[in-house]
Amino acid sequence: MSTIATRITRRSSTSVLRPREGYDLAADGFVAWHWTKFWRRHEAPLVRRWLKSIAPGLGLDAGAGFGPYLRDATTAGHRCIAVDVSIKMLAAAVCNGALDGKNLVWTVQSDACKLPVKDGRLDWILTTRVLSNNAEPGCILNEFARVTKRGAGCLITDVHPDHPYEK
Repeated sequence: MSTIATRITRRSSTSVLRPREGYDLAADGFVAWHWTKFWRRHEAPLVRRWLKSIAPGLGLDAGAGFGPYLRDATTAGHRCIAVDVSIKMLAAAVCNGALDGKNLVWTVQSDACKLPVKDGRLDWILTTRVLSNNAEPGCILNEFARVTKRGAGCLITDVHPDHPYEK
């Protein structure tokens, strides 16, 4: 079992944690988690190609976590709002150097079902492994539709909610 899973199991024993609680507990070790290496190898190239393929604009990384794609977004010429339910994961993005220091990324703690963005403002949305952490993914997709401009780009990656992360 991973260090993250062990820590969460010890802390919660028999209860299931809400995403905010789980990610707050996992934030310190998330960058070193073995699945993070897997995502870097398999998901990151796809995300990077996509960010480079769309016109520079204002985007949203919904579930930004420790910020693995924020620097890629700004390098591709985008401005980005990094939203995550866990303030500790957003703090990890700052600590891990994911922000470029040029005020091209703004971090906001928020639930993806209640985005602090005005209607029709965004040129693109990226969300990785967020829908499977939400009991009602439809509310997230409705929010995405609300905050994006007509013709906006959207890239969604995810895993099956019952994926055995311990293995």
